[in-house]
Amino acid sequence: MAAATTTERRRAVAEALPVRPRDFFVLLVLAGGELHGYGIMKGVERESRGSVRLEVGSLYRTLDRLLAAGLIAEAGADSAAAAAKGITAAAATTAADGERRRPYRLTSFGSKVMRAEAERLQEVVRMVQAKGLLGRAGEP
Repeated sequence: MAAATTTERRRAVAEALPVRPRDFFVLLVLAGGELHGYGIMKGVERESRGSVRLEVGSLYRTLDRLLAAGLIAEAGADSAAAAAKGITAAAATTAADGERRRPYRLTSFGSKVMRAEAERLQEVVRMVQAKGLLGRAGEP
């Protein structure tokens, strides 16, 4: 298969927009490095200042969706084997006594999508500020 052209990569990023708020916060948290599910849940709550809270079920549905879209990947040696067997993030979670924490990481594509979404949101804020509906940075 031929490598994707720059135009195709840009189109793929544009087609991934807009990003759901919970997805964006997961990507943002993973931009800081690999984390397992619980770390992601706590990081999203912290980064969103409590406005986005993920329960275990919604976390793993979100992770499965982001994995399928190629925005994140499982990190570590077992991730390729699990993916090859079709094991989802939710199925990877086992009972507490035998639980293996699966770390996740942001992919290069996920990083591009996250940045594009941040730029899109920044433009929305500029438009709101231009209409006088929101103060400038640091203003009430």
